[in-house]
Amino acid sequence: MDKHASKPTLLELRRNTTITSEQLAREAGVTLAQSYAVEIGGFVDEHVAHTVMSTFSRLTHQQVTLNDIRWRHPAAWMPSSRRRA
Repeated sequence: MDKHASKPTLLELRRNTTITSEQLAREAGVTLAQSYAVEIGGFVDEHVAHTVMSTFSRLTHQQVTLNDIRWRHPAAWMPSSRRRA
């Protein structure tokens, strides 16, 4: 069994809390689309991914990192330095 597949998505983790997607986005200071991209493990800027994850950790009082959740692709979060201008 692929150990990557056994990890939950942030969406799965969030659904086990009372936190809404809107609240997570607002508290993280990102758009709902950006936050949801992190929740489903989609492609997203690394800074956005870290911000959403640290906000989720703060709100839930649980330490959750980028490596703790399942991403659709092994390199789903793109380093900020590689963003297109």
